[in-house]
Amino acid sequence: MTKLSLTSVLNESFQFGVSRFWTIIRCVLLPYIILVVGITIIALSLIDFQAIIEMADGGMSEPDNIDGFLDLVFRTNFWMSVFILYLASLVLMLPLMGGMTSLYRLVGLGEEPGGWFNLRFDGPMWRLVIASLIFSVIQYIIWGIGFGVAYALNPQAMEGIGEMIAVFQNMDFDTGNVGYDPDPSAIGALFGFFFLGWLITLILSIAILTRLAPFMAATACENRLMLLSSWSMTKGNFWVILGAYVMMVLGFVALQLIYGMLTLVIQMIVTVVSFGLLTAVYNIVDFAVNMAIAAFMLGVQVAFASSIYRKLWLEGGDSETGSGGLEA
Repeated sequence: MTKLSLTSVLNESFQFGVSRFWTIIRCVLLPYIILVVGITIIALSLIDFQAIIEMADGGMSEPDNIDGFLDLVFRTNFWMSVFILYLASLVLMLPLMGGMTSLYRLVGLGEEPGGWFNLRFDGPMWRLVIASLIFSVIQYIIWGIGFGVAYALNPQAMEGIGEMIAVFQNMDFDTGNVGYDPDPSAIGALFGFFFLGWLITLILSIAILTRLAPFMAATACENRLMLLSSWSMTKGNFWVILGAYVMMVLGFVALQLIYGMLTLVIQMIVTVVSFGLLTAVYNIVDFAVNMAIAAFMLGVQVAFASSIYRKLWLEGGDSETGSGGLEA
């Protein structure tokens, strides 16, 4: 059984985010643009701007409740619009999954992505799509178990949900008057339900998803689903992987805090010196920097999973038998 080094995984992950920054951009920029533009176009097509204009001009009476307002704003039923956007996002995510596949294989196998922009729809990409769906199902199951247990321990939460729905249905959005006095005990039970469900879900997620940390990377690199193999290869390295993940997240938080403080200072200086004339330029630069930070963090996360896969499965295993260091 191969033992991971926490510092080795973290060093490789952050070094990849810095040293291969432009490769990360090259792999995810065009897919990200396709995703954002596509979702924006579809979302705008679902909104009934004519109805909104008529309501604003007084030519149409305002709905009495939130349900009526949502049905008025969207061309179709609100929940149908949400479903359409969800399906569209799944389809438009495919190019991004191709870019992610290239990054996983770059770190895990040393396979350099070719071309200025990387769009791939090959076997490893589709395996990664399937792995993503499986991973999502696992997360949904964890959430279901967590909140199912919370409900079993606190069944009064359903009354709280009914009370909250009644509050929204009876709220006067013009005056802000609630118009309904909810039961405090039911509302308290609802908040207790959410807290307990979140806590149970968090514990289960840490216990299960930590063991599946290399699942996505391993699937992209091996071109086959590696769910059980990922669980097996992380045996004995749970605390190292969890510790490395916590350190990675803390690094991201520190980066965001430092940049947030810098932007506050820079924004004040720009506003004072330019009398607000350069505010638009600053906003554009700020957006670009935020996108760069997001790309860096994405690269670190990709390298994190791929590094674990490579160290435990390839470097720690028998390349001739393909056993990945696991006992038969």
